[in-house]
Amino acid sequence: MFASFQGFISPESFTLMESVMIVAMVVLGGLGHLPGVILGAVLLSALPEVLRYVAGPLQNMTGGRLDASILRQLLIALAMIVIMLLRPRGLWPSPEHGRALQQSK
Repeated sequence: MFASFQGFISPESFTLMESVMIVAMVVLGGLGHLPGVILGAVLLSALPEVLRYVAGPLQNMTGGRLDASILRQLLIALAMIVIMLLRPRGLWPSPEHGRALQQSK
């Protein structure tokens, strides 16, 4: 969508944080499966909206030292670590179509 609006894409079009977010969306949702990537994008896009309600009390608890942007980065990193440990292929990985089962027999 971005390319259709801009007419071109160059590396200067994206910051490091935007690139990290795109990779996190793909890894969180599931590599190689479009519905999984969409799920990851929806979850990580909804994260700032959730932080609006969570960041205030957490900032009060830490005396104002915890900024919302830092909290967002921490939650993304935590989500990536948990997903990589518990579900290394993502939340909604691509189906195997029986190939792995046939090869193991």
